[in-house]
Amino acid sequence: MGHRSNFIKVVALATFVLQLGAPYASAQQALSLDAYLGQVEAQNDSFKRADRAVRSAELRSDEWKLLTSPYFFGSAQSTIDKKETSSPAIMGSETQSTAFGVGIGQKTNLGLDAKLSYNLVDTEIKGVNPSFLPNPKFSASGPVLELTQSIWKNGFGSETRANQEAQAANIQAARYNEIYNQTQLRTQA
Repeated sequence: MGHRSNFIKVVALATFVLQLGAPYASAQQALSLDAYLGQVEAQNDSFKRADRAVRSAELRSDEWKLLTSPYFFGSAQSTIDKKETSSPAIMGSETQSTAFGVGIGQKTNLGLDAKLSYNLVDTEIKGVNPSFLPNPKFSASGPVLELTQSIWKNGFGSETRANQEAQAANIQAARYNEIYNQTQLRTQA
């Protein structure tokens, strides 16, 4: 009978302690693992940085397409040539030239680089005999279409496609690296 009365006393004491602790237990709810990880993700600067890096890589996922997207270009050039000529009366003693151009271009997946531009060139030849060249100052302007296809280095666009694939792979690798960093931070938490 002694063991039974001790058992009853222990159960009564445990019930009493649980009843006393019930208000405190209800005030402090147990924190689940998901809730704890949510707090870590919301408050940990390293995790926030990794999350922003993952989102950044996702936004950059189409960046490789820029290698073959159209682009706008412009150029300006000014030249003064004062080299001696074999016949200054015919060729002049100095040539001044100014050139401007604007256009659009695009590289294709086949490696073809196409440019369409409009160019303006002003030229003046000084020291020329007017009987040989009655108008020593002249201009030329017009559209220019330039098509460039590398046969050896980028034949059929192999280099262009390889660069696109490498850039896409680098962006994905950065994304997966940051996802791994997030997983490591969760594991540490």
